[in-house]
Amino acid sequence: MKSKETLRKTILAKRKFIDPDEIAHKSQRILERLRQIKSIFNAPEILTYLAKPEEADTLGLIDWALEKDTTVYVPITTGLTDMQWSRLTNPYALKNGPFGIPIPTEITIVAPPKDAPVIIPCVAFAENGHRIGHGAGFYDRFLAQHQGPKIAIALEVQHVPDFPQEPHDIKMDAIVTESNTYTFTSVIE
Repeated sequence: MKSKETLRKTILAKRKFIDPDEIAHKSQRILERLRQIKSIFNAPEILTYLAKPEEADTLGLIDWALEKDTTVYVPITTGLTDMQWSRLTNPYALKNGPFGIPIPTEITIVAPPKDAPVIIPCVAFAENGHRIGHGAGFYDRFLAQHQGPKIAIALEVQHVPDFPQEPHDIKMDAIVTESNTYTFTSVIE
């Protein structure tokens, strides 16, 4: 069984060579799958990340949510270990934040709703519902106290064999790719 660090390095290297048009096309297919999940479709509020170029893009999800008057919150990393949330009203008014992650140009830090669905990025994932992030633990710390549905999105190329889990790793309720919706709890319909 490969270590998380080995898998992280392998997948990050693979992602660098994926054509941006391919990512855009697959991200659109992920959005179509996400909109079929009742806990997202019916949510008055969602938490989601703003994607870096090599990640599954969330802009389509954000546009769709805002068009249907869903309140959208995005993470803001502060320091080396903390993540806070800001309401996003204009997904086109962004700047580069820490770690090259897009953030709103106007930030209003708020307490995120504890029961809203959260869309989570990942570097890699396994079929047992566990994900590998970038290794800083921002999402694991947040998810440990979040009560809403936890949904990771990724490209199918990020699917890896099982890997060792650590006590702080949080299992997803679902992982959505361009070709599959892997569900692990009854929270996801």
